[in-house]
Amino acid sequence: MFYAGILVSGYQGYSAYQAKDYSAVSKSGFDIGMGAFATFGGPPGWIVGGGYFVLDAFGMIGRPASITPYSIPLYPAQDNTYVAPPIIFPQR
Repeated sequence: MFYAGILVSGYQGYSAYQAKDYSAVSKSGFDIGMGAFATFGGPPGWIVGGGYFVLDAFGMIGRPASITPYSIPLYPAQDNTYVAPPIIFPQR
């Protein structure tokens, strides 16, 4: 499995290098390094590498920090659909 990851990450890195996207090139190299650590690093490598690849699968690694995923707001936004209650006059 590690060698298949090297092929995929190597291809992605090469494609990114041709497109002059150097941050993607460095991420591909880091993926290969983390794959090597996860494969040959024993239990610490399994833990760190597994955590890295889980976070990467959820898109938390390799994107700009200013982009955050959409989350449902805790409080709904107010709108302009206020309907005033009817005015009731007391009877005489």
